[in-house]
Amino acid sequence: MTKLLTVLLTGFFAAASFAAPPVEAQKQGNPQAQAAAEAAHLAKPHPSSKAAKQPEAQMAGSAKAQAQAEINKAKKGDTANVEKTFKLKDGSSVYVFKDGKMAMEDKLGRVVSMKSGHVMQTADGQSIIMIGNEVARLDWVRKAESAGAK
Repeated sequence: MTKLLTVLLTGFFAAASFAAPPVEAQKQGNPQAQAAAEAAHLAKPHPSSKAAKQPEAQMAGSAKAQAQAEINKAKKGDTANVEKTFKLKDGSSVYVFKDGKMAMEDKLGRVVSMKSGHVMQTADGQSIIMIGNEVARLDWVRKAESAGAK
């Protein structure tokens, strides 16, 4: 019991010794400095107030708005993200996105996975090396196209 009391008191006094002295105690001799410090303190919003959280809310709101805008573009059938489409000898298609990554669709129109680095032959005889494997991205584009067609 005495050890517990000793530990608690030691912790209390140690915490009190590390606490910073109040601003008013530092500026006791200068009333103008005290008034300026108090005005600066009152000008800052409390961390739990809505004003303190407003920039975070604005940032989150702008990110939500941007994501919603991208979803709306996709719903309208916007395939502006696809830069080129190549037809392959076997009837499948390769889509090249603006960032250079690719996705593949088989001859039946299904999105299929292809390993990065795989060499493919286009219908006109060119060779293309697969970069990336953007299956979900192409699936999103295909669904957006079909939703826009309705």
